[in-house]
Amino acid sequence: MLTGLVCDGIIAPGYAPGTAAQLSRKKNGRFLVVEANEAFTPPADDVREVFGLRLIQRRDVAELSAALLDQVVGGALPETAVRDLLLGLAVARFTKSNAVCYVRDGMTLGIGAGQQSRIGCTRLAGGKADTWWLRRHPAIRVLAFRPGTRHRDRINWQTRLVEGGLNVDEAGRLAETVSAPAEELTADERTEWLRRLTDVLPRRLRPFAAGAGGAARRPARHPVRRRARRTGRTPSRPAGHRRRLRDVAQVGVLKRYFPAQES
Repeated sequence: MLTGLVCDGIIAPGYAPGTAAQLSRKKNGRFLVVEANEAFTPPADDVREVFGLRLIQRRDVAELSAALLDQVVGGALPETAVRDLLLGLAVARFTKSNAVCYVRDGMTLGIGAGQQSRIGCTRLAGGKADTWWLRRHPAIRVLAFRPGTRHRDRINWQTRLVEGGLNVDEAGRLAETVSAPAEELTADERTEWLRRLTDVLPRRLRPFAAGAGGAARRPARHPVRRRARRTGRTPSRPAGHRRRLRDVAQVGVLKRYFPAQES
């Protein structure tokens, strides 16, 4: 699977015979194949130092299990939702905060991270999830790429086409890459197709050293809730804005559709 994907390396506790040699041929021999030490025990504290200021906190060692999700709002979670939420927890745990990720069917569809505003993270993650889904529109999937077009170039052109707004140069290069005319999706086509994307679970994680200022004091609608209302998706978040992952004892699962009067 990795042979045909665009990636820079892999870290695993072990490899089947011949796997490392096969992967090492990627990127003209520059693909990194690293074997992890299963016996390694990380230090108890996370330490970061910036211009002499040292920040220390206990390492997050919480076990990611269904027990974290045993208290929910709005009814019991289906097994698929539990699986996706645990995946989201794992992704957010190792992503630079603020962090928002959208997961569905055991896959991470979009990650937004490193922004000062949680709204910015939500827009980044949601935009990536939208692009992932729009690339699966029937009109995009039938693009007739010419033989020899690289896998990465196919993805790039699909992405640019669903983003829309191709300039003259891009339109000309795309015409040379496909054997049949390629049309951008209309606004109505995009809206109708995005409505079919359901059961996407956003996960949000607070920063390394979260303060009480900024967005925490604003009475604005929660950005994940706001996006869920627009797209009709099923979001969830740790209960309590400042709890670290190991302290999460319950997850609030918001309804997929929200009443029109909700603010």
